[in-house]
Amino acid sequence: MTKVDYYNSKGEIIKKYIDKVLLLKPMHSSEFIVEENDTEGGAGAYFIINWSALKPVNEPLIQAVMLSTASSLGFSFKTEGIKLNKH
Repeated sequence: MTKVDYYNSKGEIIKKYIDKVLLLKPMHSSEFIVEENDTEGGAGAYFIINWSALKPVNEPLIQAVMLSTASSLGFSFKTEGIKLNKH
């Protein structure tokens, strides 16, 4: 990965999660955490992730998982990343 950036609902960058290339070998994974009490991102917060490979490879599986527990209640969801065209 060459970029993992967190943006708020207005499209403003909040945090850059890496400052150098992160090499992931086949079947490896990495995680980037947004704390549960973070409100800076707003309702439409998102990540933009750039990646590249030196030879042909399968595209990475990029997912976001949200887990929350408040008192005796639990809430969670998972969403898949989407590929953006370079325009």
